[in-house]
Amino acid sequence: NKILKAIIREYVKTALPVSSSRLAGKDNFNLSPATIRNEMAVLEARGLIEQPHTSSGRVPTDQGYRYFVDYLLSEKSLSREEQKKLALELLKTKAGHNKLLRRMTKILSRLTGGIALTSVQDDEWVFDYGLSRLLREPEFDEKASVSEMVEMVDLLDEHANELVNERGQELEIYIGRENPLSASRNCSLMVSRFSLPSGERGVIAILGPKRMRYGRNMSILDYMIKLLGGATLGGFFLVDCGGQLSKFLY
Repeated sequence: NKILKAIIREYVKTALPVSSSRLAGKDNFNLSPATIRNEMAVLEARGLIEQPHTSSGRVPTDQGYRYFVDYLLSEKSLSREEQKKLALELLKTKAGHNKLLRRMTKILSRLTGGIALTSVQDDEWVFDYGLSRLLREPEFDEKASVSEMVEMVDLLDEHANELVNERGQELEIYIGRENPLSASRNCSLMVSRFSLPSGERGVIAILGPKRMRYGRNMSILDYMIKLLGGATLGGFFLVDCGGQLSKFLY
């Protein structure tokens, strides 16, 4: 588990296949490259990592990412300073929920590096494509990968109301070919539902490479959902923002 976690974290950071010698050089590893190679062989046999044709290193499979998200990921809440910064950015929007959602979507895209989309019941998606950032990622060097991403955005547009009205857990993560809308090779989709104080239901989605920072993105999404529902406005923000945000949202 420690080795799989290290491979995924290193691959997320570098986008390069991870070798046993690279892991052995890490300060927190007291294992020889040979021992790590043996452990990597076990992970490969379980279908959690694979070897690209042109490299001696290994990369996570969809199944490996899924195991990481379900069992190894330790989600960290945003710091109080990060929470305050996000709330103050939203305070710049002095209008109804459409402009609030548009600004939140823009912030979400910037912070996660992905395509962020937001929709409220019976309304159109608010887009912030973030394509300029995504196109700098190595996964999208090929034209086919860019086409796949655009197709996913189109499918999200078509199924917006279904996603808003779907019942179930608040946060869902679809990795690669798990995606119910499209058998995507290179993309992951995070979907989280929310309710506004007015009672309207909505959904926020992040579309990005499988090599996204899942823990960080989950923390950002979770906090934004709380802001939208007004759940965090009773203490910290009421003090730090003088109640402005609660007045604005309600």
